[in-house]
Amino acid sequence: MSIRALPSCHEFGIRAVLASIESAANRYKRHIVPVLSFQVDFYLRVFVRVYTSAAEVKRTPTKLAYTFVCQGCGGIHLQPVGKCMSKGDPNLTPNLTSILTSRPTLQAKVLNSVLLLVPR
Repeated sequence: MSIRALPSCHEFGIRAVLASIESAANRYKRHIVPVLSFQVDFYLRVFVRVYTSAAEVKRTPTKLAYTFVCQGCGGIHLQPVGKCMSKGDPNLTPNLTSILTSRPTLQAKVLNSVLLLVPR
């Protein structure tokens, strides 16, 4: 079973493109905010706003997740790459903590894992 066989394959494509754009923007201390995205036939089109903020670039892992798809039931599991945790004073910049762990335990074999941009 390939990712193309899933009903959400077009959404996966759009999210992968957004993750790639976010990665390219982060190299220049910029981050993106998706405005509009759509898919027609085999074309993808995304509209994003690009902002300059080093603090937001540090929070990029909170917008990314690995997607695991079960071969048996087609269930989808999102595993965030990181999360922000504030220590003490809420006015301080939160520390980014990586929360990567092992693959999720699904009933059947995992089809594929893809790094995608997920909404906060």
